[in-house]
Amino acid sequence: MSGTTNLGIPFIQAAQNQKEVTANAAFEALDASANAAISIAMGDTNITLTDAQALRAGLVTLTGSNTGVRKVTLPSKARRIAIQNSTGGALDITVGYATGATVTVGNGAIVLIQGNGTNCYGVGGAAALGDLADVVGPFLNGDLLQFDGSAWRPLGTGILSRVMLPFKGALVRRATTLSITTTPTSVPFTDATYDTDGFWSGALPTRLTVPAGVTKVRLWARLRWTGGSANHGARIYKNGAAFVGQGDFKAASGYTDADYSFGSAVVAVTAGDYFELQPYASATRTGAANELQFAIEVVETADAANPTLLALTDTPASYAGAAGKLLQVNGAGTGVEFGPKHNLTATAAPTATDDSAAGYGVGSYWLDSVGAKIWFCTDATAGAAVWKGVTIA
Repeated sequence: MSGTTNLGIPFIQAAQNQKEVTANAAFEALDASANAAISIAMGDTNITLTDAQALRAGLVTLTGSNTGVRKVTLPSKARRIAIQNSTGGALDITVGYATGATVTVGNGAIVLIQGNGTNCYGVGGAAALGDLADVVGPFLNGDLLQFDGSAWRPLGTGILSRVMLPFKGALVRRATTLSITTTPTSVPFTDATYDTDGFWSGALPTRLTVPAGVTKVRLWARLRWTGGSANHGARIYKNGAAFVGQGDFKAASGYTDADYSFGSAVVAVTAGDYFELQPYASATRTGAANELQFAIEVVETADAANPTLLALTDTPASYAGAAGKLLQVNGAGTGVEFGPKHNLTATAAPTATDDSAAGYGVGSYWLDSVGAKIWFCTDATAGAAVWKGVTIA
């Protein structure tokens, strides 16, 4: 009896008796293909779904614990099916036909897959934002996303667009009095109320110095002194000179005491730039203890848009399949890469199946804490790995 091309549902024949039997079976098959859910343990290996599994379930949940990226092969039929990656090991699964384009299903994700018998295409990701095809990471908790014309990605490159990032900056003060002279003179501060990244040092007490990785800052100052009426003012200097966006203040005589605060615009900086607060008056006056204060606030950092290891230009592009591997400098000395996989928590000796398929390679080492031996892989051939052991004294 002939049937449908893809789901294999039998056709009702013209002279068939009990047509309702065939019709009911067809309805049941259609219902199962759209709504039934099954679970399959992968067994840490690539698997091929049978017709019964792939054509009679709308959702296939994959379980078990994988040590590497594994593939699920579908029967060569046009099909729309949801695949859920519930495997242990935090590794991806690829889904496709024997040949052709595949779809990657991230760990913990559910992806709806459309196949035409040759190639598979991901329709969407339902488990996490990062699984969507048009959301480009890396992103952090608190990020806002913006559309750049082709994909959604973290908004901007500054701390202000990442509301959950830690504050960076410093606030210093002078705990003792200071003579304010007629010449603008940098204030030597005595201590820091807070200093997140070493902006201030007692060795250079007048300066707030920009550390590596900071690209934009804002400055603030407060001053108070006594001693009688006098013209007075103050300025914030960068690297010993005026700069665009600097903060300053100037006032004519009229008050016995001076008490004011002011700030700068957000200004671009590079590592090593420094800022100083320089007060002055038309007659010598005394700056009050704890009332000469100076602060710097970081509003943008060089790595704000690239907060993860994988986003750096000289590092690997993915963690997939890298479980148990250590970072090492690449052969060209231009960046880092994942080296061989290692196992430092084993309770038994390695076997021939601890091989290249499991992610190990020549040079991998294996610590058997129960057998008190350390093993080194000298041949990682699939199914025939060779390990040499040394007893730990």
